[in-house]
Amino acid sequence: MLCLAPALPACGGLAPFVAGTADTDSVAADDTTPGATDDTSTLDAPDTDAHETPDTDVVDTVDTDVVDTDQAPPISVIGVNAAAGSLWINEYLADPTDVGVSAAGCGTDSEFIELVNVGTHPIDLLGLQLGDDDPTHRIMLGVSYVLQPAAIVTLAGKEAEFDACFGAGASRLPGFSYAFSLNNSGDSVVILDARDRELDRRDFGSSGDAQSEQRGSDDPALWCLATSALRNGVTASPGATNDPCGP
Repeated sequence: MLCLAPALPACGGLAPFVAGTADTDSVAADDTTPGATDDTSTLDAPDTDAHETPDTDVVDTVDTDVVDTDQAPPISVIGVNAAAGSLWINEYLADPTDVGVSAAGCGTDSEFIELVNVGTHPIDLLGLQLGDDDPTHRIMLGVSYVLQPAAIVTLAGKEAEFDACFGAGASRLPGFSYAFSLNNSGDSVVILDARDRELDRRDFGSSGDAQSEQRGSDDPALWCLATSALRNGVTASPGATNDPCGP
């Protein structure tokens, strides 16, 4: 009971004698002050908190995570979880022209082997082995290099000679070269994983003079000699689109 006159006997508990006053004051006070305060607190604070905080957190966190995952597919690793058949030999040059190593020509050490990722996920080439038909000719890539889907990378026989012939870059893998030479009269190009499991292989007979051999851009099951990209006396296309091999 709200008592507005503490000195009166009614404040000692005689509610019937001050019923009119007590009822009027109680209603007015309850409706105006406590009631308004309670109603405002109950409606505004809980509704705002319940609505805004959970909705914002759920939408932001879930939507962002899903989008990021879709845009960044997992990286496969050679010899671990890379899909079989996802890394191909795409082009090779076994017999460069012998005109001396200079900015104007290609030397006998301007060989290269080009690889392509034909899978749907990026591939880390760490642990990849490159070789020919001699099992003692194996060189392993000891650093991480991620090859994106549809991307190509060129492995040079010798970096300086390759750059002198085809120009610096040309999709060449930096800091990597192989110490063996492909035989002009016939050999094999082989790529293996770190456990010596063969990933792809190309056996060839006598190679073309100063011509690379490549998969057809029209049909990758076909192989043919390069015909269109002439660079410093050599017909080859490291880092570029291959020629078609069909009729």
